[in-house]
Amino acid sequence: MGAAPPPAVAPLNADEDLDALESRLDTADAEQLEQARRDLLAIAGNDRLSPATRARADMLLDVRFGDEAAAQRRAAVERVVSDDIRDLGRRLQASEREAAWRPPPLVRAMLKELLYSHPGIGDDEITSLLRAMKAELVPEPRDPAQGP
Repeated sequence: MGAAPPPAVAPLNADEDLDALESRLDTADAEQLEQARRDLLAIAGNDRLSPATRARADMLLDVRFGDEAAAQRRAAVERVVSDDIRDLGRRLQASEREAAWRPPPLVRAMLKELLYSHPGIGDDEITSLLRAMKAELVPEPRDPAQGP
């Protein structure tokens, strides 16, 4: 049996490509600059790449070339992220009401980060998590009959 044939196209390492492209954007050579613009457009339009990588390419297109379409794509991503964060805050507040406990600010910020990075966590799971945290973090009231 022979070895598997090499892939027809080398996998794209877009972050390294973007680093290299960014360093080429200061050139005065119109042909190199146009090639960099085409390369950025290819990265921005590649839906197999991460949204962060595509957004970085759009940012470079917008800042260096004044690309209006890239600016609109960036604005759309910002709106989606804003809406997601606002929705996450509403979900957390609802779970806090259900659990009858609001965590301290640092714990709450960490919860928001957890929820943002794991969007599949259900509201009932958030409430359960808050209840468990409350049980660990909030001391139970002492019985006055037991003394100090």
